[in-house]
Amino acid sequence: MSISRHIHAVLRPRVSLIAAVATLTIAGVAQAADTMEEVTVTVPAQRTIGRSTNGAPIEEVSTSERIQYNATMLQTNSGMALLEDKVAQEAKRLCEEMKTLGSVPTEPDQACVKRAVAGAKEQIAAAAAAQKKTG
Repeated sequence: MSISRHIHAVLRPRVSLIAAVATLTIAGVAQAADTMEEVTVTVPAQRTIGRSTNGAPIEEVSTSERIQYNATMLQTNSGMALLEDKVAQEAKRLCEEMKTLGSVPTEPDQACVKRAVAGAKEQIAAAAAAQKKTG
């Protein structure tokens, strides 16, 4: 019986340590989930840009998509690059989608993507600046 007491005495602190590490890990994951942020990629805003030959309004239509990211991505160059790449891919997809919906493109594809990416980059820069102030 003294061997089982010895094993029990040796393992008890280790089990407590494992439980404490597990608790901290779970708390860290929960905290990381709370720090999810969003950036919105928007393709041209809806507005009337003219009139057709019969007087009907010609409207420019927009679409947008929210991209979620972890706020810690803003702390590294590689994280920023990944987020910006994700934004560029989404902008390309949205601009392509606008063409397939039957709307008349109001600008060339590259200009559409460039404008959508620029708007998202402003949001990312503002979020990065806010992250630096708080972090």
